[in-house]
Amino acid sequence: MYRGSWLLLTLPLLIALLTIAHPSPLPAPALPPTFDKRSAEALAGELSSLHPDRSPGSPGALGATRWVFDQLQSYGYGVKPVTRRQDRFLQTDRFFGAIPGLGRVPLTNVVAAVEPLNRNASDVILVTAHRDDGGTGPGANDNGSGTAALIELARAYASTAASAPASVNPTHWIVFASTDGGVYGGLGATRLARQGVQRFLPSAFVRTHIAAVINLDAIGGPGRPRIEITGDRPRSPALALVETAAARIFDQAGAGPGRTSAVGQLIDLGFPFSLYEQAPFVGRGISAITLTTSGNLPNQSSADTAKHLDDCRLCAARVGQLGRAAQSLLASLDQGLEPARGTSSYLYLGTRFVRGWTIQLCLISLLVPFLSAAVDLFARCRRRGIALRPALRAYRARL
Repeated sequence: MYRGSWLLLTLPLLIALLTIAHPSPLPAPALPPTFDKRSAEALAGELSSLHPDRSPGSPGALGATRWVFDQLQSYGYGVKPVTRRQDRFLQTDRFFGAIPGLGRVPLTNVVAAVEPLNRNASDVILVTAHRDDGGTGPGANDNGSGTAALIELARAYASTAASAPASVNPTHWIVFASTDGGVYGGLGATRLARQGVQRFLPSAFVRTHIAAVINLDAIGGPGRPRIEITGDRPRSPALALVETAAARIFDQAGAGPGRTSAVGQLIDLGFPFSLYEQAPFVGRGISAITLTTSGNLPNQSSADTAKHLDDCRLCAARVGQLGRAAQSLLASLDQGLEPARGTSSYLYLGTRFVRGWTIQLCLISLLVPFLSAAVDLFARCRRRGIALRPALRAYRARL
């Protein structure tokens, strides 16, 4: 009976095989990316040298906030009060966060927005990168590299011809957010996920909502480019977003991105948790991914823990590859955002996706052999007059 019950598992497995998804990526943008890796590397080096200790609440954190604000302002992003002639907006969001060991500390998000050609557009594509570090080193990779790439991406949408090779006019709202408190649980990203970005846009525009998020975290390490999709709830970003990001990384790096193993993804769906900042967005039904060169957990490279600033070295090639991939992904989303919105549950196996409901069906079917064996053993004990109550008491005593 026990062995025969395993035959029932073949039906859920067959259903799972027949429902494997092969989504197509969104089309690549017509224009090649203009991301300048040398400029991004210089920005990361400047940030890490001027403000090596950017731990939340420290003087370096305040200096890094002002540095990012000045960089974006120099590219034509206007500070409130805004005028109707402005189409680039820049604001700061100050709040307090509870950090273990530090108590309640002040945090600041720096948010820059680009107005679309169609002012009635309601979808927002959000690009994020935390700028803080743990204070143990310059933090050039984690996350000076992500912050520099964020600024370089914002430069492509600058409103002044002197600051960008070709100013881009998007069809959706594009918002760039330099978040705070990233190394202590993504506090700045969680605030954006909860409150949205409407408050950073002019009140005269139609109400907007976040449709997709690209997070940049430690993109200057020597490791293989990776995509992180885990949320803080058992959900995953849209299939089209993940597949498009993988295609854009393949275009730039010549190889597909790394990912969490199938077993690791099952564990993440069962016990959802991630230290990367896509997690709070995915948990709230917003399609979000993280591009990184670190592993399943953010780790510090030599560029982050170097005792001397001269020893702080980034992998410029990786910064360029992931920076161009992020820019191409942003353009692809801007051209065809609809298939890349929303969340679902699945296993990401490279070019294939196993849907979550088929995984649940297979896991439930695994209970059948156990239940059939338990019923058969109980009946066998009754027929042979084996007393179960003393055995249960023995187990209770051992417990």
